Amino acid sequence: MLDVRVEPIEIETISNHIALAQTTYSDPTTTDPDHFWWKHGQGHDGPSISVNLYNEGKIVGRSVIMPRVFRPEPATTCRAGLVADLLLEPGHRSALNFMSLVRGQSKAPQIDLLVHTSNETSDPLYRKFLRYPVAFNLKAYGIPIRFHKLASKVAGRELPEALEALAAPWRITLRGAAAIGQKLNRISFDTGLPSDSELESILDGFRAVAGPHFERSQAFLRWRFQEGPIFNGNIVTVRVRDQAIGYFVWRKLTLSGLNFIILMDVAFSNHINSSLRGVLWLYLSRIGIHEGADVVFTMVNPANPMLARLVARPLIPISDNHLPHPTPIFLLPRNRDLAWLKGYGSTYMTLADIDYF
Repeated sequence: MLDVRVEPIEIETISNHIALAQTTYSDPTTTDPDHFWWKHGQGHDGPSISVNLYNEGKIVGRSVIMPRVFRPEPATTCRAGLVADLLLEPGHRSALNFMSLVRGQSKAPQIDLLVHTSNETSDPLYRKFLRYPVAFNLKAYGIPIRFHKLASKVAGRELPEALEALAAPWRITLRGAAAIGQKLNRISFDTGLPSDSELESILDGFRAVAGPHFERSQAFLRWRFQEGPIFNGNIVTVRVRDQAIGYFVWRKLTLSGLNFIILMDVAFSNHINSSLRGVLWLYLSRIGIHEGADVVFTMVNPANPMLARLVARPLIPISDNHLPHPTPIFLLPRNRDLAWLKGYGSTYMTLADIDYF
């Protein structure tokens, strides 16, 4: 007999969750016990809550809720839950069991707001069956660095490697523009987090201008980008005339045969102007050239005014058709004070806030 239980992730339960993941996946980001415990047991806002579907005492499905502090207003916080890792054993995949897990999410204790996305399988169930409204969509943007692999992907066949020679002048231009832009605007980039006082100053300004967002903090940044057992990120402090004004995080990833430099997160103490945007992306392009990347890439909510400025030119919008699937975001408030968020489109969200990479 199937039954649903809402339970905290505990170290003693890891083996059960790994066994479930191994029925479908082999990638270490889903089957490595240390990664699973880092992700769901060591988060700075506490351990995750799992909605588990049991069959005769065995977990055959689950939906995990990762607690995060959410800031709907600059001076107000609430307890949100990021829904992740929904999975059913092959023999128990049905709309009914999926619905049981989704309904169980509402029973997670002390969660004011549920936040999640969907994939090509779950999206019709969320939109058509449950009729969840999409608050906004994460959209992809990029700058090409190397042409051969990209052109081969677009053409659907392997093209001559000699095509890469056409990109050499482009990379030279990017390098030169990066150096000139930094010098003219007196912008510098320091590897690592800013000092504690500098980070607090950055985040104070950020909270005032970003709009609704998941909370950033030193503890979150260290957990998310410096303490993972499989992958981490590179945190960079941005300075103008030696004053820290923000940070960003990047990581290198190979996906579908392409090498990416991915902007994972960014926060500034004030709105982003065109000069800062240009210098930032040129700096990332220079990193991409050094790392042998094909594309500099990010995904954000472009309906947020701050992020809209971030992904304006020179970035190129990437159609959802070139991605594995669209990325709609559902915001499901669980108390009346947050009801306005359900269809609110301008939430600040970057890749740091979801579990894609």
